[in-house]
Amino acid sequence: INAEYMGLSVSATLSDREALKCSACFIYALKYEEQMNLTATKTETVQVSHRMDKEGNVARKEYRKSELRVLDVIESMCSSSQYVDFVIGEKNNIRYYTKNEEKSSGILDDGTSVSEINVPKVLTESCLELVDEKESEIEKLVRLEANRDKFEKKKKKKKKKYSALI
Repeated sequence: INAEYMGLSVSATLSDREALKCSACFIYALKYEEQMNLTATKTETVQVSHRMDKEGNVARKEYRKSELRVLDVIESMCSSSQYVDFVIGEKNNIRYYTKNEEKSSGILDDGTSVSEINVPKVLTESCLELVDEKESEIEKLVRLEANRDKFEKKKKKKKKKYSALI
């Protein structure tokens, strides 16, 4: 198949299930980005310890750099309410998850009737499976994004330093 999904070109031979799984990954990436953007501007801090330091202060961390944000992003990303409006669509004989088009009908190439598939449940469960398999990588992505501003500042300083030498 040659297809374009959300602006990305795909060229492969895929079964219906593989094509659906591929479209689910696009959706999860979009949901991840959406949740990261929603939580990026939170300026609050979270308590990370019950012990006090010498000055009597409890250790705190910026929310956007905390494990709590990781959990919030993952929990929101895989919430069944995120997928209520999704159905299986079809374009150019390729089936995919969507909420923008009419529902596909018929039988998948594995013999399953499209109408028998509970799309929100399937998307939620496969999201949870993905997160279970890749939780540490997702956590690293969240932490990387949280520290991006530090990286950008360092990059600008180096660029300024080198441009002054030229």
